[in-house]
Amino acid sequence: MAGVEKITGGSAADAEKEAAEIVAAAEASAKNEFAAAEAKCRDISNEAKGKTEKDVAIYAERIQSQCQQEAKMAKLKAKQEMIADVISEAYGQVLNMEDGQYFATLLRLLERNVEKNSKGELLLNEKDLKRKPADFDAKASEIAKAAGGELTVSSDAVKIDGGFILRYGMIEYNNSITEIFEENKEKMQDIISQKLW
Repeated sequence: MAGVEKITGGSAADAEKEAAEIVAAAEASAKNEFAAAEAKCRDISNEAKGKTEKDVAIYAERIQSQCQQEAKMAKLKAKQEMIADVISEAYGQVLNMEDGQYFATLLRLLERNVEKNSKGELLLNEKDLKRKPADFDAKASEIAKAAGGELTVSSDAVKIDGGFILRYGMIEYNNSITEIFEENKEKMQDIISQKLW
């Protein structure tokens, strides 16, 4: 029996030793794998952090650029509104000029637009027909004569805001205040912009 115990005891000791070696190897392997996994996690975390910082920087840059663009657009819109207000105010001032000044302006406008060597008529709106100075027709006729033509002021009213229509036969030239402002809108915008900024 003693021999059997010795063999069994010896086998148990060997088995224990072998088991201890296997456990130690497994622990070492697990420790190595854990260390490798930990290192990999750190690398992934650092990469993600770097990516996140880069993404945040790109996003911040994009937002800043967008904010600058929106600020430029708001500034441009404010400028355009201011210019439109100035033009609208000027338009109102022309229509509401004192009669003498208003009709003197119309005569200067006529001098620039009368057709040479042509016979025609000048048409006003109803309001202007009622308030025109007594010498307006004669002055308009003199301007046409100076250009080698003839011009009469019609008693027929036209539907315009102010200014006049020149009619030569079948051809009409619109010199209404609205048309004049519309034709010169860009030029006026440039002038106002230069004066304001």
